[in-house]
Amino acid sequence: MSAAPRPNLIDADAFAALAADRGRCELIDGKIIDWSPTGYRHGEITGNLHGFLWQHVRRHALGRVLAAESGYRASDHVVRAPDITFIRQDRLPPESEDRFHTVVPDLVVETVSPSDHAQDINNKTAWWLDQGVQIVWTVYPATAEIHARDASGHARVFRREDTLTAEPALPGFTLVLTELFAS
Repeated sequence: MSAAPRPNLIDADAFAALAADRGRCELIDGKIIDWSPTGYRHGEITGNLHGFLWQHVRRHALGRVLAAESGYRASDHVVRAPDITFIRQDRLPPESEDRFHTVVPDLVVETVSPSDHAQDINNKTAWWLDQGVQIVWTVYPATAEIHARDASGHARVFRREDTLTAEPALPGFTLVLTELFAS
């Protein structure tokens, strides 16, 4: 008995050529996964958080903060694109690196949209931590919370009145969340 034919898998190089014209998408296990555009609140919160992170990182010359779903190539068949990432200065990829970075970020931020499913969010967080990310923040605009998980398995929920930190991935960063979630 012959094995069932395996569907064609797309590699990261082919994905790079296709993704430019496709819009928001990721490559997961050789398959392109499309996303719909985010809403206003998602964009506002993500943009503001990027600004706070960027100011701190730039002021202290700590590395780079990337936004707008910058692609990270985890393997030949996986390219993920979080909402925001931070990479420490001593770990920055060379300027000549191709379209998608292969350096694992130190901090990953994912902002939850109303259409996101809890299991998908948990799986994505676990995946990033398995890749070597030090801290993953999952931002929940609807409840004004940020759920933080680190590589050791420690989890914490930061609420509107709390001060967000990112030690040891991002030294010295603090943000009172009322500043982020103010409407």
